[in-house]
Formats: sequence, structure tokens, C-alpha cells
Amino acid sequence: MRNYIFALLMLVFFSCGSDVDIVTYKVVRGDSIEERTSQRFELKGENFGPQNRFGQLIDISIVNGAKIVQDNKSEYAFWRLEGEDDLISFQVIGEGPNEVENADFVKMVNNIKSSNELIFFDYSRKSLNSVSISPNSGFKKYSDIPDQYWGRMQSAVNISDSLIAITGLFDETKFMVFNGNNQQEAWRSVYANSFSTELSEEERLEVAPRSIEYNEKNDMIVLSNPSVNSIDLFSVNGSLVKMYSFDEFENLTTESIFSPDFFYYYGVKTQENLVYGLYLGVERKTIDLQDLFLSSTRPELHIYNLLTDDLLRYRLDRVVNACVIDANNNVVYCIDEDNEDQPLVKYEISEIF
Repeated sequence: MRNYIFALLMLVFFSCGSDVDIVTYKVVRGDSIEERTSQRFELKGENFGPQNRFGQLIDISIVNGAKIVQDNKSEYAFWRLEGEDDLISFQVIGEGPNEVENADFVKMVNNIKSSNELIFFDYSRKSLNSVSISPNSGFKKYSDIPDQYWGRMQSAVNISDSLIAITGLFDETKFMVFNGNNQQEAWRSVYANSFSTELSEEERLEVAPRSIEYNEKNDMIVLSNPSVNSIDLFSVNGSLVKMYSFDEFENLTTESIFSPDFFYYYGVKTQENLVYGLYLGVERKTIDLQDLFLSSTRPELHIYNLLTDDLLRYRLDRVVNACVIDANNNVVYCIDEDNEDQPLVKYEISEIF
């Protein structure tokens, strides 16, 4: 399963470790920059769930209380966990009209609250789709993506029954919103430069968001790019709300030349009053060459509180490729990158804000 971490580059007890690590992060609002500090704690996890049942898990989500995992080496794209050991598969991989062609090009996005519908972006079919997480569920297309955005877009998310937000390789905007009913663009965001120097068009494309999420409770768009050390928060109407910038940005040289040598945030998600993601902050060549289980390459889980801007930091005891937070039970579920037999792992946290 280590191959999935490399592809990204193109819990049971809470314990406070003796390795005290306090790092500065910034909360940026327009011209206002507030510096804060955050202490890192260690988390030890425990593998759980079915053994020798999955192909290769690449993502995990929670839909109406049910744990859903995405599998790109199986007959089905998704599995629903029933208890600790039972599984229900759904969404066939294939070339039929109600199937997905390749699970590698599918991304789970936010689901409708208190609904059994899982919404996912299918890059191969250029559409947002939904499927029930119940057995023998039916597939339905949520919305096509307009042709004029195709080729440059990277990700999409629904923000209402009719409005879809997309992000991608656009140098003049961070994201745009279109109406899924008439396929017309509704508006686009302002371009926000989080760097100390102006970037060229080519550099803007390098730092353009690769992931977009929608926070329903706070009506915010969440953007991220693994080559950038920040998570950007926009209002749905396109104005910048704030940015969370962690530690130092090493991909911009003293000559103001952008070079994507360092890998930062991946697997960024949002729910309720939280935005969170996995953070490495190491050179890509380091990840390629070193043992993934060296201390320097184990990711941190960063959890930001959208109301207070506080940051919780936990260094995990292994490499994981995706996580999801069950805030009601103070549990984090992740996918263990180096355990093909039993890839699910859980971490218990004393509290999440």
C-alpha cells in the first residue's frame, strides 16, 4: 500500500510524548497576520476491522454515522463497515452506464447531512454522482461538469442542490461556481496571493488548489495543494475569509522562484467547526528514499478550529494515506499505508476542542 503515498506525490491511547515540539503557525486575514504556537503530541493507534478483505484502500469517510472506505483494487469502489468485521460493498467498477470506470479517478466529497447518499466526483465521466450506501444501491448522476472547464479542473464539490464548486489549474481564480441545472457559471472567487512576492502565470498554476471541500455549517470553501503549506478558507461567494499557514514555506526560493520540492498538506477535509488534514513538511526526495517509518516522515494530523483558530497537532505512529474524524466519539479513523492485511487503524483522542 506504500505505492499510494507515492502516487500522491505526482489511534488507541492518547499520549503526550517526551519529544516537545512547538511550532509557529499563522492565521492570515487580508493584511492581518496573527502568529500562534502549537505543541505537538504523539498518538498511538490500533489496527481493527476485517482482515484480507480489501484490495487497496485510498480514502475513508463517514456518511450518516457509517464508515465508508474507497478501494481502487476491488470489484467495487466502496465498502461500508458494519460493526468491526462485516462489510457491504457498493458501486461496481466497470464500463456500464451506472458504473465507475476507474476508482483511482473517483473522489468522495461531502455528503448530504443525515442522508444515506454518498456523493463522489468521477473524473473519468466528468460528473458528480451520488449513490446510496445501502445494499444494492442505485447510482444517479448529480451533475455533469461543463466542457469548458475540462482538462484544467482538479476537483469538484456540491454546495447546494444545484450549485457546484470546482477548482483546478486556473491562474486567475481559486475556484468557480456553476449551476448544475443550466451548466452556466454563476461566479468565481477572487485570486488571493498568500506569498510575499507576485507569482508568474506558470507559478500560479503550480500553487493552484488541487482539492476543494465544502463546510456546510460555516458555508465555507476549503482549498489545499500539497505543494503549499497553507489551507485556504473562502466564503461561498468567492471572498477570502482566512488562511492557516503552518511553519515555513520552503518551495519559494530567496530568488522568488517557485519549486515544488517540499510536500505539505494532503487528505484535507472539513466538518462542523473543524478543518483538518495530514501534514508532512518534508522534501519529496526524502519520502522517496527514506524508510517511510522514520520519525521524520511520519505525518502529523492537524486539526484547526474554525471558530477559535486553535490548532491541535498529533504525530501519528505510522504512515497513513487518509483519515476521517468521528468527533462525536473523539476517534480518528485512518488507512494504514503499510498494512495490507488489516489496513484500518483507529486513534482515540482525549477531546477535539
